[in-house]
Amino acid sequence: MAARETLARYAARILSARDEALESVCKDAGARRELLRRGRGPHGSLRVAPPLLRAFLADHPATGVRLVTAGDPGLLRDARAGILDVILMSLPVNDSELVEEPLWSYEMVLIFPPTAKRGGRKPSLASLGPEPFIPYRRTVVIDSAFRRLCADLGFEPNAVMENDEPDSIRELVKLGLGVSFLPRWSAGEDVRRGTVQVLRPLRPQVYNYGQLHRRADFEPAVLSGLRTVAHAWRKWWPLAPYVNPPLG
Repeated sequence: MAARETLARYAARILSARDEALESVCKDAGARRELLRRGRGPHGSLRVAPPLLRAFLADHPATGVRLVTAGDPGLLRDARAGILDVILMSLPVNDSELVEEPLWSYEMVLIFPPTAKRGGRKPSLASLGPEPFIPYRRTVVIDSAFRRLCADLGFEPNAVMENDEPDSIRELVKLGLGVSFLPRWSAGEDVRRGTVQVLRPLRPQVYNYGQLHRRADFEPAVLSGLRTVAHAWRKWWPLAPYVNPPLG
Protein backbone atom coordinates (compact mmCIF):
# COMPACT_ATOMS: atom_id res chain seq x y z
CA MET A 1 0.00 0.00 0.00
CA ALA A 2 2.82 2.43 0.87
CA ALA A 3 4.51 1.77 -2.48
CA ARG A 4 1.23 2.39 -4.32
CA GLU A 5 0.70 5.70 -2.53
CA THR A 6 4.26 6.79 -3.30
CA LEU A 7 3.78 5.92 -6.98
CA ALA A 8 0.47 7.84 -7.06
CA ARG A 9 2.15 10.96 -5.64
CA TYR A 10 4.89 10.84 -8.28
CA ALA A 11 2.34 10.21 -11.03
CA ALA A 12 0.38 13.27 -9.91
CA ARG A 13 3.53 15.40 -10.05
CA ILE A 14 4.32 14.13 -13.55
CA LEU A 15 0.82 14.92 -14.81
CA SER A 16 0.94 18.36 -13.21
CA ALA A 17 4.29 19.09 -14.85
CA ARG A 18 2.91 17.89 -18.18
CA ASP A 19 -0.07 20.25 -17.93
CA GLU A 20 2.13 23.20 -17.05
CA ALA A 21 4.52 22.41 -19.89
CA LEU A 22 1.71 22.08 -22.44
CA GLU A 23 0.16 25.38 -21.44
CA SER A 24 3.53 27.12 -21.64
CA VAL A 25 4.35 25.62 -25.05
CA CYS A 26 0.95 26.59 -26.45
CA LYS A 27 1.40 30.17 -25.29
CA ASP A 28 4.92 30.37 -26.70
CA ALA A 29 3.74 28.94 -30.02
CA GLY A 30 0.97 31.50 -30.24
CA ALA A 31 -1.77 28.88 -30.16
CA ARG A 32 -5.07 30.51 -31.02
CA ARG A 33 -7.24 28.49 -28.67
CA GLU A 34 -6.96 26.92 -25.25
CA LEU A 35 -8.89 23.67 -24.92
CA LEU A 36 -11.27 22.79 -22.09
CA ARG A 37 -11.97 19.05 -21.78
CA ARG A 38 -15.16 18.56 -19.80
CA GLY A 39 -17.00 15.37 -18.85
CA ARG A 40 -20.52 14.86 -17.56
CA GLY A 41 -23.31 12.31 -17.39
CA PRO A 42 -26.40 12.42 -19.62
CA HIS A 43 -28.36 14.57 -17.16
CA GLY A 44 -25.65 17.20 -16.82
CA SER A 45 -25.10 17.07 -20.57
CA LEU A 46 -28.63 18.32 -21.22
CA ARG A 47 -29.60 20.33 -18.16
CA VAL A 48 -26.37 21.93 -16.87
CA ALA A 49 -23.62 21.99 -19.50
CA PRO A 50 -25.31 24.16 -22.19
CA PRO A 51 -26.10 27.21 -19.99
CA LEU A 52 -22.79 26.83 -18.14
CA LEU A 53 -20.80 26.79 -21.37
CA ARG A 54 -22.73 29.75 -22.74
CA ALA A 55 -21.77 31.76 -19.65
CA PHE A 56 -18.17 30.50 -19.74
CA LEU A 57 -17.62 31.20 -23.45
CA ALA A 58 -19.09 34.67 -23.09
CA ASP A 59 -16.13 35.43 -20.79
CA HIS A 60 -13.59 33.22 -22.62
CA PRO A 61 -14.51 33.35 -26.33
CA ALA A 62 -11.09 32.11 -27.50
CA THR A 63 -11.44 28.78 -25.70
CA GLY A 64 -12.18 25.53 -27.51
CA VAL A 65 -14.32 22.92 -25.75
CA ARG A 66 -14.31 19.13 -25.92
CA LEU A 67 -17.38 17.54 -24.27
CA VAL A 68 -17.52 13.91 -23.18
CA THR A 69 -20.66 12.14 -21.95
CA ALA A 70 -20.09 8.82 -20.17
CA GLY A 71 -20.90 6.69 -17.15
CA ASP A 72 -19.57 7.65 -13.74
CA PRO A 73 -16.68 5.11 -13.59
CA GLY A 74 -15.37 6.18 -17.01
CA LEU A 75 -15.56 9.88 -16.15
CA LEU A 76 -13.72 9.37 -12.87
CA ARG A 77 -11.04 7.27 -14.56
CA ASP A 78 -10.42 9.90 -17.25
CA ALA A 79 -10.30 12.70 -14.69
CA ARG A 80 -7.68 10.84 -12.66
CA ALA A 81 -5.62 10.23 -15.79
CA GLY A 82 -5.75 13.86 -16.87
CA ILE A 83 -7.72 13.06 -20.04
CA LEU A 84 -10.50 15.33 -18.76
CA ASP A 85 -9.86 18.66 -17.05
CA VAL A 86 -13.08 18.63 -15.05
CA ILE A 87 -16.28 16.62 -14.67
CA LEU A 88 -19.80 17.41 -13.43
CA MET A 89 -21.27 14.89 -11.00
CA SER A 90 -23.30 14.33 -7.85
CA LEU A 91 -21.14 14.39 -4.74
CA PRO A 92 -19.54 13.07 -2.60
CA VAL A 93 -17.24 10.77 -4.56
CA ASN A 94 -14.53 10.47 -1.87
CA ASP A 95 -11.63 9.90 -4.26
CA SER A 96 -8.27 11.01 -2.85
CA GLU A 97 -6.92 11.73 -6.36
CA LEU A 98 -9.70 14.21 -7.16
CA VAL A 99 -10.71 17.57 -5.72
CA GLU A 100 -14.45 17.92 -5.08
CA GLU A 101 -15.96 21.35 -5.55
CA PRO A 102 -19.68 21.49 -4.62
CA LEU A 103 -21.76 24.04 -6.52
CA TRP A 104 -25.25 23.49 -5.10
CA SER A 105 -27.30 20.97 -3.12
CA TYR A 106 -30.44 19.22 -4.30
CA GLU A 107 -33.14 17.00 -2.82
CA MET A 108 -34.12 13.60 -4.21
CA VAL A 109 -37.91 13.28 -4.50
CA LEU A 110 -40.46 10.71 -5.64
CA ILE A 111 -42.26 11.63 -8.85
CA PHE A 112 -45.62 10.24 -9.95
CA PRO A 113 -47.82 10.61 -13.03
CA PRO A 114 -50.68 13.13 -12.87
CA THR A 115 -53.64 11.89 -10.82
CA ALA A 116 -55.74 11.58 -13.99
CA LYS A 117 -53.33 8.96 -15.34
CA ARG A 118 -53.60 7.04 -12.05
CA GLY A 119 -57.36 6.57 -12.21
CA GLY A 120 -57.88 9.45 -9.79
CA ARG A 121 -55.62 7.87 -7.14
CA LYS A 122 -53.41 10.34 -5.30
CA PRO A 123 -49.80 9.29 -4.67
CA SER A 124 -48.80 8.21 -1.19
CA LEU A 125 -45.66 6.83 0.41
CA ALA A 126 -47.69 3.97 1.90
CA SER A 127 -48.70 2.70 -1.55
CA LEU A 128 -45.20 2.53 -3.06
CA GLY A 129 -44.81 -1.25 -2.79
CA PRO A 130 -46.94 -2.35 -5.78
CA GLU A 131 -46.24 0.76 -7.87
CA PRO A 132 -44.31 0.07 -11.11
CA PHE A 133 -40.93 1.65 -10.34
CA ILE A 134 -38.36 3.04 -12.79
CA PRO A 135 -35.05 3.26 -10.88
CA TYR A 136 -32.60 5.98 -11.89
CA ARG A 137 -29.30 4.08 -12.12
CA ARG A 138 -26.04 5.98 -11.54
CA THR A 139 -23.30 4.20 -9.63
CA VAL A 140 -22.04 7.25 -7.75
CA VAL A 141 -24.40 8.68 -5.07
CA ILE A 142 -27.72 7.91 -6.79
CA ASP A 143 -27.74 4.12 -6.33
CA SER A 144 -26.91 4.47 -2.64
CA ALA A 145 -29.60 7.16 -2.28
CA PHE A 146 -32.17 4.77 -3.73
CA ARG A 147 -31.12 1.96 -1.40
CA ARG A 148 -31.46 4.35 1.53
CA LEU A 149 -34.95 5.34 0.39
CA CYS A 150 -36.05 1.69 0.21
CA ALA A 151 -34.63 1.03 3.67
CA ASP A 152 -36.29 4.13 5.15
CA LEU A 153 -39.70 3.26 3.74
CA GLY A 154 -39.35 -0.49 4.24
CA PHE A 155 -40.41 -1.50 0.74
CA GLU A 156 -39.04 -3.63 -2.08
CA PRO A 157 -39.38 -1.69 -5.35
CA ASN A 158 -41.40 -3.28 -8.13
CA ALA A 159 -38.80 -2.35 -10.78
CA VAL A 160 -40.30 -2.57 -14.27
CA MET A 161 -37.33 -1.02 -16.09
CA GLU A 162 -34.03 0.76 -15.34
CA ASN A 163 -32.77 3.98 -16.87
CA ASP A 164 -29.70 6.19 -16.41
CA GLU A 165 -31.25 9.32 -17.98
CA PRO A 166 -33.57 11.39 -15.75
CA ASP A 167 -35.19 13.30 -18.61
CA SER A 168 -36.17 10.01 -20.23
CA ILE A 169 -37.48 8.70 -16.90
CA ARG A 170 -39.54 11.83 -16.41
CA GLU A 171 -41.22 11.38 -19.80
CA LEU A 172 -42.02 7.75 -18.96
CA VAL A 173 -43.56 8.83 -15.66
CA LYS A 174 -45.62 11.53 -17.39
CA LEU A 175 -47.06 8.82 -19.66
CA GLY A 176 -48.17 6.82 -16.63
CA LEU A 177 -45.66 3.99 -17.06
CA GLY A 178 -44.30 4.13 -13.53
CA VAL A 179 -42.94 6.22 -10.66
CA SER A 180 -39.36 7.15 -9.90
CA PHE A 181 -36.92 8.82 -7.52
CA LEU A 182 -35.19 11.83 -9.10
CA PRO A 183 -33.44 15.08 -8.24
CA ARG A 184 -36.02 17.78 -7.57
CA TRP A 185 -34.40 20.10 -10.12
CA SER A 186 -35.00 17.48 -12.78
CA ALA A 187 -38.77 17.58 -12.23
CA GLY A 188 -39.28 21.16 -11.06
CA GLU A 189 -40.62 22.60 -14.31
CA ASP A 190 -42.97 19.64 -14.85
CA VAL A 191 -44.33 20.03 -11.33
CA ARG A 192 -45.02 23.69 -12.06
CA ARG A 193 -46.88 22.71 -15.24
CA GLY A 194 -48.80 19.95 -13.45
CA THR A 195 -47.48 17.16 -15.68
CA VAL A 196 -45.98 15.23 -12.73
CA GLN A 197 -46.62 15.08 -8.99
CA VAL A 198 -43.94 15.01 -6.31
CA LEU A 199 -43.70 13.51 -2.83
CA ARG A 200 -40.81 14.09 -0.47
CA PRO A 201 -39.49 11.10 1.50
CA LEU A 202 -40.10 11.06 5.23
CA ARG A 203 -36.41 11.73 5.77
CA PRO A 204 -35.16 14.31 3.21
CA GLN A 205 -32.29 13.05 1.08
CA VAL A 206 -30.07 15.95 0.09
CA TYR A 207 -26.82 15.76 -1.88
CA ASN A 208 -24.33 18.10 -3.44
CA TYR A 209 -23.74 18.52 -7.15
CA GLY A 210 -20.52 19.98 -8.43
CA GLN A 211 -17.22 19.66 -10.22
CA LEU A 212 -14.27 17.35 -9.79
CA HIS A 213 -10.79 17.82 -11.13
CA ARG A 214 -7.49 16.06 -10.67
CA ARG A 215 -5.48 16.98 -7.59
CA ALA A 216 -2.35 18.73 -8.88
CA ASP A 217 0.07 21.51 -8.01
CA PHE A 218 -0.61 23.30 -11.29
CA GLU A 219 -4.03 24.45 -12.49
CA PRO A 220 -4.50 25.45 -16.15
CA ALA A 221 -5.92 28.93 -16.68
CA VAL A 222 -8.88 27.52 -18.59
CA LEU A 223 -9.88 25.41 -15.57
CA SER A 224 -9.56 28.39 -13.21
CA GLY A 225 -11.81 30.40 -15.50
CA LEU A 226 -14.46 27.68 -15.64
CA ARG A 227 -14.46 27.24 -11.87
CA THR A 228 -15.09 30.96 -11.38
CA VAL A 229 -18.02 30.97 -13.80
CA ALA A 230 -19.51 27.75 -12.40
CA HIS A 231 -19.78 29.22 -8.90
CA ALA A 232 -21.95 32.02 -10.27
CA TRP A 233 -24.67 29.45 -11.13
CA ARG A 234 -27.48 31.64 -9.80
CA LYS A 235 -26.83 33.98 -12.74
CA TRP A 236 -26.67 31.49 -15.61
CA TRP A 237 -28.67 28.39 -14.59
CA PRO A 238 -32.43 28.45 -15.35
CA LEU A 239 -33.09 25.70 -12.76
CA ALA A 240 -31.41 27.57 -9.90
CA PRO A 241 -34.77 28.09 -8.07
CA TYR A 242 -34.98 24.32 -7.50
CA VAL A 243 -31.65 23.92 -5.66
CA ASN A 244 -29.89 25.42 -2.65
CA PRO A 245 -26.35 26.43 -1.69
CA PRO A 246 -24.07 23.41 -1.15
CA LEU A 247 -24.13 21.48 2.10
CA GLY A 248 -21.36 22.43 4.50
